[in-house]
Amino acid sequence: MIGRLRGQADILETGECLLDVNGVGYLVSVSSRTLDKISENLNECTLLIETIVREDAFLLFGFSDRTEQQWFRRLLDVQGVGAKVALALLSVSSPAELYLAVQEQDKKVFSRAAGVGPRLAARLVLELGARPLPPVPLSELPAKEIKTPQKTASKLQSDDVISALEGLGFRKNEAEKAFQKVSEAQGDDLSTSDFLRLCLKELG
Repeated sequence: MIGRLRGQADILETGECLLDVNGVGYLVSVSSRTLDKISENLNECTLLIETIVREDAFLLFGFSDRTEQQWFRRLLDVQGVGAKVALALLSVSSPAELYLAVQEQDKKVFSRAAGVGPRLAARLVLELGARPLPPVPLSELPAKEIKTPQKTASKLQSDDVISALEGLGFRKNEAEKAFQKVSEAQGDDLSTSDFLRLCLKELG
């Protein structure tokens, strides 16, 4: 089983990466986000590798970091999602954006990817939300415009934000205190992602 490859990379017109490792060329499928990263230094490229073996093919999928690889694996657990669709999802949305989309049950984020229709988008939100999600770097959580609130956040929103913070590694009591401070200061005229971002800022 191949776990990692390092060598000189060539980017093909198909969007795949041909990685030359000691004279042996490995054809590796990557997301457009990983492609952008490896384009910065083609002479010394390192990819984490996920191998999928079929009766008629031996397929390699490459990732620039562990987070993307973990999300690729998690996406493959969803019924109806193959490697091609998983890469398409990771090409249009970062793991952090997918994480927030699951928390907010935002099917539109998933529908942006090629091969993902309304039914599959709904299944992705449902099945991904049914189990703990792979962690994402706090620095990659997207910032959104903050609106001026007028009243206290709902219990459902509180539960969603606290659950998301626990998924990012914070203790429940820390998450609850942070949410209470943000809620008292901002009210409920915020999206769940805005609450999450402000709580993360409060937690430092």
